[in-house]
Amino acid sequence: MRFNSAIAAGLVAFALLASGCATVPPQQAFNREAATIKTIQVLPMAESEIGLAFLNHPGQNFGLIGGLVAASDITSKQNKLRAQMAASKLDHLAVFREEFGNAMLAQGYTLTWSEPLPAKNRVARDRWGLRKAYGAIQGADAQLDLSLIFTGYATSGAGDASPYRPAVHVAARLLDPTGQQNLFTDVVTYNNITNIPTAIAVNPDPQYAYPDFKQLEAAGPDVAAGMKVALVATAKRLSEQF
Repeated sequence: MRFNSAIAAGLVAFALLASGCATVPPQQAFNREAATIKTIQVLPMAESEIGLAFLNHPGQNFGLIGGLVAASDITSKQNKLRAQMAASKLDHLAVFREEFGNAMLAQGYTLTWSEPLPAKNRVARDRWGLRKAYGAIQGADAQLDLSLIFTGYATSGAGDASPYRPAVHVAARLLDPTGQQNLFTDVVTYNNITNIPTAIAVNPDPQYAYPDFKQLEAAGPDVAAGMKVALVATAKRLSEQF
């Protein structure tokens, strides 16, 4: 079997979600009373795509060849999922930005967004997608680093007991304008199937659960609707931390 870039992409998507055994970045709760913040500049986010994560794929129990078969299967399903989302015209980043921006505005914060960075303009990030270094900004009271670590559908294994459900993992860090003072850091997970310890977990809506991938495909636009529900719920929970 040829190990091509599509299979590699499937492995990366799987690895990102399956790495939940690690702890979240050092958390810092936001102290609204101690901070005078009205305007926040959101730093350019990394580009992201809809993914599919299949933890404990049966093929992974059969060595290298089985692992390649599993990766190929995951990638094939992921491509079908992306096509399904594209047909529904779901822009997951736009949904998250709009919902989070509106939720923050309701709390008295005005967000200024930057366009996502193209892949060729990568900045050094940790395993959670947060920057390893920050610079100073002007024109805002604080700067916010956001990372959509994973957005898509995920299952913890084969069988009816492990249905495909929407999953969103987002990491966030708020800093002062100099980039030197950490005002907030945390991770919010919708459908925390990897049980990331200490993350802020949001339980998935039971309406959007598919026992196997064929049923997910047959659900048509409902799959995108479930993804939007997940993004909205995650954005709202993150805004509540401020």
